[in-house]
Amino acid sequence: MRAFFASDLPVGEALRTEGAAYGEVYSVFPDDVKQRSKWPGDTRAAITPFLAAKALGADSFKWLLSGDDDTVFFTDNVIKLLAPLDHNLPYILSDALWFYNHSSPDFVHFHPHPMAPRCLPCDHDDPTADGSKAPFAAPRGCPCTPALLCESDDGHRFNKTTCELLSNGKLYGVGRFFNIHGGSGVILSSGLMRQIPYKTFRQCLKKLPGRALGGDAMFSRCLWQLGFATTDPGLFSHGSLMVTQRSVSGCTAATENLASTMGS
Repeated sequence: MRAFFASDLPVGEALRTEGAAYGEVYSVFPDDVKQRSKWPGDTRAAITPFLAAKALGADSFKWLLSGDDDTVFFTDNVIKLLAPLDHNLPYILSDALWFYNHSSPDFVHFHPHPMAPRCLPCDHDDPTADGSKAPFAAPRGCPCTPALLCESDDGHRFNKTTCELLSNGKLYGVGRFFNIHGGSGVILSSGLMRQIPYKTFRQCLKKLPGRALGGDAMFSRCLWQLGFATTDPGLFSHGSLMVTQRSVSGCTAATENLASTMGS
């Protein structure tokens, strides 16, 4: 088992030594000096997966599980979910997406959102297996990209103009944008992490305009700018399978070929 923790506070040598025996790695990333989001630690929350890949090595794991300090991953179910997927593809896996559609009073601000653009897995056999049975017609993503999602939209909910604004960085945290719900957790493939170096993602975070709605919004926005979009693993392709849960105790775990991260 391996786990990576990012904190704003110095980590003592005793904790590092004890944690190393259990496959735990600790890192320090300070709060934002000039707050850019709801919480001063939001940049840390956004960068933690890339800190983990840098520390552990993106070639040393197949899948990286990232969540908040109250996210619990059920790793047996995670392994079942990931078994048919190719970790060499740049996957961002989540079925809990916020969607901010201010033009529609019925679908303004919640998750999981049926209109949130997303792909289905590359080799998905059943196009109805997107568990939301969403108004957005999810394409197969091999890989899933912003361009693919924009081309697949029917022009009513996530239209070309919006896509152009997003790509140009002119729409951020307002209007029609969507992001992963960080507390529900996200699973990232090593194929994705190999394509996005830490320095590249860090620079993207620094250049984000305006004020974000949270670390998960910053994380999702930079992935979009760098050319990667989210895949919904599909509810019905695996039956009833709980992968994550919010918990007051707050822990994450990893098994062989899995690495987990937690930003606090």
